[in-house]
Amino acid sequence: MTGRMRRFPDSMCECGAWDRGFSCVRPVVFGCPMRAYRYSGGMGFLIRRYRSADAAATMAVFRRSVIGLASRDYDPEQVRVWADRAGDVRRWDRRRSAVDTWVAVSAGGGDAVVGFIDVDGSGYIDMLFMDPAHARQGVASALLGEVERHAAEWGIAGLSVHASITARPFFERYGFRVVRVRHPRIGSVPFVNYLMVRAVNGGDGSWQPR
Repeated sequence: MTGRMRRFPDSMCECGAWDRGFSCVRPVVFGCPMRAYRYSGGMGFLIRRYRSADAAATMAVFRRSVIGLASRDYDPEQVRVWADRAGDVRRWDRRRSAVDTWVAVSAGGGDAVVGFIDVDGSGYIDMLFMDPAHARQGVASALLGEVERHAAEWGIAGLSVHASITARPFFERYGFRVVRVRHPRIGSVPFVNYLMVRAVNGGDGSWQPR
């Protein structure tokens, strides 16, 4: 569906959720761990921190996203090796837990993961993937907004990403610019992606990742 997304104020309830019965898992002094969003049509989702119990669900979203969305821009062999790169659940969880990771979960019940994003201490975004069934619903924008707030809070100078052909237009809409075309390989299979950057915290457009 499409529709205008708006963030509901945290004062709606302790955790910002309007219809789930969530309660904060941290004292109020530390701030609410969830943010609630809803569309004009009534659909919604929550954004919260990743936890190890989300490993299998986020891995499944990654694979569905590569197969269902990136397949528009990459050939079947590229899609196959890319989707298989997820590895096993334990290794995946270690990677997600080693950096700051957020997940978007459906507000309709069941805590189903519909997207996720991560960022490391340098501002590098390694993963931003959506379930194809929830693409173009504002989930990716809200997740990127979470990373932007995190960068502002921690004084990170800029954000960078190796964006796929599929993801490049999304990042361009949010002010990222291409600084290099890349030709990485997974095994023997070549790919094309883009090193894209964007300054934050008042930095100028000349910021470059280290």
